[in-house]
Amino acid sequence: MYGPPLRSYGPPGSPPVPRGYTWGPDPLPRAGLFIIALILAYLLLPVIKLFLTLIILLIAAYIIYRLLLYLISFLYRPRGMKRRIL
Repeated sequence: MYGPPLRSYGPPGSPPVPRGYTWGPDPLPRAGLFIIALILAYLLLPVIKLFLTLIILLIAAYIIYRLLLYLISFLYRPRGMKRRIL
């Protein structure tokens, strides 16, 4: 037999199986789960697009907000005062 000896990763008293394998009926295969995830992502595409658009708009608004704050502090500082970056 090649590889390390098998150890039991299951409940006490269960026969030794490689890590990642279980005894009993096969769970839903990962390929099936991936197909289900693809179908759900396709159905939720408008919602995903909406959230991504909102996130991008929020980031853009925050950048514009910081630029306006910087511009206001630059324009309305008292004479002789050193410029302070926010």
